[in-house]
Amino acid sequence: MSDLQRHWAKSKLGLTHESLKEAEDEAGTDQVSELPDIPEPADDDSSSASSVSSTGTVIPSPNQKLFARPQGISRGRTLEQIPWTTYFERELHLNSASEPDITYHAYLTSPVGKGPLFVMHHGAGSSGLSFAVLGTEIRRQLPNAGILAIDCRGHGTTAVPEGSALDLGLTTLSTDLLNVIEATQIEMKWRQLPPIVLVGHSLGGAVVTDLATTGKLGSSLLGYAVLDVVEGSAMDALQSMQTYLSTRPSGFATMQAGIDWHIRTRTIRNSVSARSSVPALLIFDESADPARPWRWRTNLAATQRFWENWFVGLSKKFLGARGGKLLLLAGTDRLDTELTIGQMQGKYALQVFPEAGHFIHEDMPEKTALTLVDFYRRNDRTALVLPPKVPCVNQFTSGQQIAGCQQLDIACICGNENFLSDIACCVADTCDEAGQEAAVEYARQICSAQGVDTPEDVVCRNTTSTSQTATTTSAAASSTTSAAADGTESPSAAGGVTFGRGVFVAALTWLLAL
Repeated sequence: MSDLQRHWAKSKLGLTHESLKEAEDEAGTDQVSELPDIPEPADDDSSSASSVSSTGTVIPSPNQKLFARPQGISRGRTLEQIPWTTYFERELHLNSASEPDITYHAYLTSPVGKGPLFVMHHGAGSSGLSFAVLGTEIRRQLPNAGILAIDCRGHGTTAVPEGSALDLGLTTLSTDLLNVIEATQIEMKWRQLPPIVLVGHSLGGAVVTDLATTGKLGSSLLGYAVLDVVEGSAMDALQSMQTYLSTRPSGFATMQAGIDWHIRTRTIRNSVSARSSVPALLIFDESADPARPWRWRTNLAATQRFWENWFVGLSKKFLGARGGKLLLLAGTDRLDTELTIGQMQGKYALQVFPEAGHFIHEDMPEKTALTLVDFYRRNDRTALVLPPKVPCVNQFTSGQQIAGCQQLDIACICGNENFLSDIACCVADTCDEAGQEAAVEYARQICSAQGVDTPEDVVCRNTTSTSQTATTTSAAASSTTSAAADGTESPSAAGGVTFGRGVFVAALTWLLAL
């Protein structure tokens, strides 16, 4: 403190020289002392810092990081490309018999054992590497899962005949996706397709929904997930699409500049994902502008005539196709009326990530993977636990007759020592030759229906020598008497194999137990 300051303080505040010196010493001590340890912000929703206080002031919790940089970015960040080999075990170049002139390109990590295959279709202007980080997160949470991420025609490195007209119609893209799946099965020599979960982002959501609607994947399809695309909002967004395309750069000086642009504009909010996916969106071509040789690989403006075809009727198809349904959005305002009603009726699962941008799977790969894995587990048929089958005792004895045989109940033992079914057959001494063959064939059919592995070994034995004789014989007599009393035709008069009411009820009970 200067002499002038000390003099002024003494005159105005009445401070002595000693007190001023003491205060000055304390200030000097504060300047050199160490700062106290600052505790890490705790993620505690019960704290007053993360709730609305009685004064009406909302204080954001420390973990919200409202002004944080996009994930993975620091002032000294790297913008180097991350190769596809970091995420996938192989890349595929596939040909299809239906499209011999096209060489499809895809990235694959094979499923393990009976694990599912997540088939990914990207949006317009993107590529299969858009799902690189997401695929890794899925496998981290579900190690036996497989990932198949394709480049659709006109994107990535899928090659079409040079000079051919661009065809990005929805039906064409849906057929291409099916071709890639079938060609992958042939290439990998899979005996049958693994359980499949289709995942599509934006345009890809329309493609996977269209494929699911066709039913061409049959029972292999468990369900389909659509990422941030809804018919109503998509159609509205198309009106401003040309404006957006006119504002983005036509090219970049370097690959790193292209990656940086996607991060700075928050097109992709995860730098790791941007470094993995953006390189596939650009191609080196200095013929147009040597100062910016890295050009967009896909000319989105040239696809304008297909835009409405992609999204018209999407909501209806999404709700109507067979299989599990999942919709992931970056905001509930994207829901149109039809999907809002469907969601209230429980027709599909809905997950909203309001903190993500349009590229949900790239911005938040961990949360997206968690949602997809949970969706698969809820639709996994192999995890179903069926109730035990209803015992077959005397299910097929009431009123049954085989042509050429007398009505006599016997027990048939199928070729499984742990399986005994009391099925009405005939014995040799009560049937002619044709009747015996019919009886044995019928028993085999019943055994097969009950899941017996070796129904060929059918042994018929006369129940007249067993404790069941009285019961089964009386049941047969009761059936005959009842039919006569009701004035109905006797089963033996009708010929062939006939069933009484008890047989029908028992068979229906067995079917319901499956």
